[in-house]
Amino acid sequence: MRYLFIGPSLPDVRDHLDGTVQVLPPIAAGDLFRVPLTADDVVGIVDGYFHHTAAVRHKEIFAALAEGVRVMGASSMGALRAAEMYPYGMEGIGEVYADYRSGRLVGDDEVALLHGPAEAGYPAFSQPLVNLRATIAAAARDGIIEQVHADDLADALAAMPYARRHYRTLVELAEALDLPAGQAQKIGRYCQTNTVDVKRLDALRLLERLAADDPPVDPPRPALHRTSFTANLELASRGESPDGTLPMLRAVSLVNICQLFAHDYPEFHRDLVYRFIAQECALGCAVHRAELSPAQIAVEHGRHRGYYSDRPDQGDFTFLARWTTEAERATRSTEELLAIFVPRAFRVKPGIAHKTGAITVLRDTTAWTRAVRIARATSQIEARLRIANRDSATLAPERVAGWFARHWKVDPDDVEIAALDRGFESMNAFLGVAKSYYLLTKVSPALVDFTVGNGGE
Repeated sequence: MRYLFIGPSLPDVRDHLDGTVQVLPPIAAGDLFRVPLTADDVVGIVDGYFHHTAAVRHKEIFAALAEGVRVMGASSMGALRAAEMYPYGMEGIGEVYADYRSGRLVGDDEVALLHGPAEAGYPAFSQPLVNLRATIAAAARDGIIEQVHADDLADALAAMPYARRHYRTLVELAEALDLPAGQAQKIGRYCQTNTVDVKRLDALRLLERLAADDPPVDPPRPALHRTSFTANLELASRGESPDGTLPMLRAVSLVNICQLFAHDYPEFHRDLVYRFIAQECALGCAVHRAELSPAQIAVEHGRHRGYYSDRPDQGDFTFLARWTTEAERATRSTEELLAIFVPRAFRVKPGIAHKTGAITVLRDTTAWTRAVRIARATSQIEARLRIANRDSATLAPERVAGWFARHWKVDPDDVEIAALDRGFESMNAFLGVAKSYYLLTKVSPALVDFTVGNGGE
């Protein structure tokens, strides 16, 4: 089978293909794990998401190569990854790939552009720098602009955010650079009729290679060490909605939504951690008392591992001040504080994703369905923000934390502790996720009001 991840680099891709290639949207993290790849399949990567969604990971490309899948890249994200992965067997095609591999191009933003949705044909709201560079270079070769001024224009465009680069901007920059009289207008007219679309040309080259049956010459086949990181990445990547309407959605993102909004998530997280630790203790510790509750076993397991003293009345437990509130320390025993501490401080051993258990439990509930709806609504808001050249990341942290303090019914000073109760690693980790969904709370407050304990309603 042949697969092709493509989007704005060649919106009319289906006009250039027969029915033997399955066309997929621009690639993102986890997409290669979702495609049912087998040895001798061929994957072409042209476009890929990277800004508001995690980019395709090197590990999943490596995993595909290790299974005997032929992976080719060109034009955009495909050229980037091919330049990085060619020692392991990924094949690069075209001019953009060659420039990245040679070091002539370095920045990821060289191929980036702002565009609309697939349903509208990926309309471009900006132009990739590689195309602008190529067009300016052509203008210099044709005598429209002097080479020194062409270099100045390219440098000025490179200094701009990728979303603002356009041929209109090029003319404005030319005027600002005080070029000889009339050159700014000449370059503008030239670009209207002589645009060089390097990314499109490279995408077409990849399509030609996809259509050919010529195998690569002695392709390397790397040996993949399947770490638990790889396994968890694969699991999370396959946690999307079954109807396929959310190609960018990841299972970890759905868990994040439940962490943020489900009123009873602290209890869910606590019980999940207790059960996980109890299982680990039963398998790995010589001392285990079956009559203890999961919470008691979790506390005892900390003693088995030497994390704290086995004498609550004599050990040094000052570390609990960091993990508990003043009110809790005033009213709870040391054993009770340890039972609170364990799920808040829980970090599994290296290589085991801490959200894997939550994915397994939640994915068949209506809470998961609610999270999918929230993710879809948030994606629509983010799309409107991109068109308006705005970003939810600029929201004030205090504003976001204040709303969640009210939603969680905690004191504003205890938001960090409350975030730990919900499984976030830190205040920064919580805010990094929360900012993406905050605007939805203003648009659809009822949508984010749910629980996980009774199925999500």
